[in-house]
Formats: sequence, structure tokens, C-alpha cells
Amino acid sequence: MSGINFNTNSLRLGFQIASDLRDSPFQLLTISSNNMALNQDALNSLRIERSDEPSPSSGSRNRIVMLVIIVVAAVALGAWWYSSTRATEVEIIEVQATRSSGNSAASVLDASGYVVARRIATVSAKAMGQVEEVLIDTGDRVKQGQVLARLDPSTVRKQFELSNQQLEATRAQLADVHARLINAQRSAKRADQLRADKLISEAEYDTALANLASLEAQYSAAEHQVAASESSMKVQRQSLTDLEVRAPFAGVIVAKAAQPGEIISPMSAGGFTRTGIATIVDMDSLEIEV
Repeated sequence: MSGINFNTNSLRLGFQIASDLRDSPFQLLTISSNNMALNQDALNSLRIERSDEPSPSSGSRNRIVMLVIIVVAAVALGAWWYSSTRATEVEIIEVQATRSSGNSAASVLDASGYVVARRIATVSAKAMGQVEEVLIDTGDRVKQGQVLARLDPSTVRKQFELSNQQLEATRAQLADVHARLINAQRSAKRADQLRADKLISEAEYDTALANLASLEAQYSAAEHQVAASESSMKVQRQSLTDLEVRAPFAGVIVAKAAQPGEIISPMSAGGFTRTGIATIVDMDSLEIEV
């Protein structure tokens, strides 16, 4: 590029074009009419001086190339300036404060504790006996009154049968005494008529009355014996019922404590005697114990 000279007017023209393009970066090739009014000296300053006389066509081509270079540089400078001075968009979010409904601020209490059941029971039999069968297992959900286990009923059933026979015997005795009492009442009534007619002695009349009183006493005793036998039957029947271990309330079996063949007692008897069949928990009564 030797032989090419740029004067002060050429540089002034370049900076003027760059300044115009900075103000309007998107209008790349639009130049106002005022800026186009260049003086003759500025146009002459763009002329390239060579040692040899250049041809008119090569001089025009060089001026066009230099003008394009200046325009491209100005456009790049304007684009950089516009991007550096452009404001950054900020998203604004509105925040609304909420107030507590109470008079004081809500407080949080942290505490440690245990979840426990208010109703928990170790179920046992009412009577001592040997376990015949266990109908539940750990984790089973049971209803109130459901049979959990049964004890061996052989001994209690024999006692129940004996009480039943005694009841039948006392009822038969009561029936016999009742029949004799009716006969004695009739005899006493006839003796009273015969005594009024003076057909029997006073001794025979007294004997008839004594016989009636005796049968009345026997009948009363027989009634009491029948009542006692019936009470004994109820006790033996209850003993048979007590051999069935039932759930006192609905819940879940959390522990199975007995197996068939083991001895169960409502109170500790030592040795290998167990006091419970299973432990049941009412899951509806759970509460937190801090």
C-alpha cells in the first residue's frame, strides 16, 4: 500500500460516518443529506496518489473498497455500542404479606415422644386348664367377642354332666313329694270331716295332720334342692363357656403367648404355667405420649 496517503480530512470523514451510524445502527447505508454535503477538499483528500499515473478505473475501484471498509467498521462499532448500552429487562414480582388470624404470631413446638395405645390387654382364660387350640396369630385383626383359643373341656364337661344328673334327680324327688303332698292334703280333709262326724279318734286325726305337715316340709326341701341343682348347672355351664378365651374388644393381635398343650392360669402358678393367650391392642385408641 505504499504510495497511498490519507490526510486529516479523510479521517474526519470516516469518523463522521461512524458517528452517524452509531446513532442509527439499523440504517446501515442511510446517510443524511447534510452529511452528504462534503466539500471539495474532502473529496479530493480521498484521491490516491501513486508514483505512476493510475488509470481512472483503478482509482474508482480503490475508493469504493476503502469506503466499504470504513462503512463496515462503523457498523461494527455502532452495533457494539448499542448492545452494550441496551437496558436489561427485569421481571418484577409482586409480593403480598399475609397476617396471622390470631393476635400473636404462630409458634411451632418441636417435641419427641411415642405412639402408644390407650387400650391394650393381655387376654387370659378365667379358669386354669390346658390349651386345646389357638385360633389366632400375630397380626390378626379380631372383633369384640371373637374366640381366640379354647382350653381342654373334658374335666369341666364331666362335672357339668354330673350336675345335670343331680338336677334331674332332685326334680324327680320333687315330683314324688308333690304327689304325696296332694294325697296327704286329701287325707287331712277327709279326717277333718270324719272327726266332725265323730267317726275317727283324735289320734287318727292328729296323725293325718302330722303326715300333711311332713310332706309339705319335704316338698319345700325338694324345691330348694332343685333350685340348688339348677344353680350348679349354671355354674358348670359358665365353666364350659370360660374355657373359650374371647377378645374383650376389637383390635389387632400384637403378641401370641401360648401354644396348644400348654397350661394356662389366670394367675401365676410358677413353673411353665402361662398367664395369657395373646396381647391385643385397640388401634382406634392410639395417642402420642410426649
